[in-house]
Amino acid sequence: MKSCYWLTFWFSVLLPVAVLAQSDLPLAGVITGLDGQAIPGVEVSGSIQCCPDHRERVTSDDRGQFHLEHPGSVLHFFKAKLRPKSVIPDYATSWVHVEMEPASDSLVLPTCGKVVRGSRRLSYGRFGLRFDLSKQMTVSGGHDVDYAEYVIRAQSGDAALQLWFGPDAIGSEPDDHYFIDSASFDQRWVVDEKGAIVGIDSSGLLRSGTRWRWMSVSALGGAVYERASVRDRTFFDQIIGAACLESWQPMK
Repeated sequence: MKSCYWLTFWFSVLLPVAVLAQSDLPLAGVITGLDGQAIPGVEVSGSIQCCPDHRERVTSDDRGQFHLEHPGSVLHFFKAKLRPKSVIPDYATSWVHVEMEPASDSLVLPTCGKVVRGSRRLSYGRFGLRFDLSKQMTVSGGHDVDYAEYVIRAQSGDAALQLWFGPDAIGSEPDDHYFIDSASFDQRWVVDEKGAIVGIDSSGLLRSGTRWRWMSVSALGGAVYERASVRDRTFFDQIIGAACLESWQPMK
């Protein structure tokens, strides 16, 4: 029993600390498709670092290779038509091989239609992200000077869904700890009904067995939850699935 305890302690505490401690070492790598062919033109970025806040960004060359001097704890890889991907690198080798695949299951946000009977629409001024909710749901929060936040509590447990509105209300990618604390995670594009990329939808399974999700729409806002049970995750995902767009600014 003691060995199991220390093994759990290592993965939940010591491993994240070790990753953070080594995250300022130079790192190089290569990006390929599932067929092994090099992929040039992939934007590679590291963690946001302080201070002041900054993030190193490079683009993979004709051989699919890249190099970062200060990568941080988590690497992010983006290229249109390919599924976005984040990776926790192995700093024991200072080299990473990343395989990217076609974007096949992007989250589509439709243009907003009429609000159906029994529902209400949460919004904030000119920012065109909208969420349609049942009028029976209890929602707290409201507007501030340049953003809005609404909170919907879980049906069981302490988890909550945060709905954010505003150009700087939410980052495009989750904070590093979401990835570092996860047993697994995945990402996909958020697109409008014409297929233009407008954001990123990230989700993962924490080592505690609970779930998190970070859906962001460029310059408009997004939705975040963490430590959600299976039941609460289903409830929150239904709300996120009812999001729509009235006006937006596609990601560049």
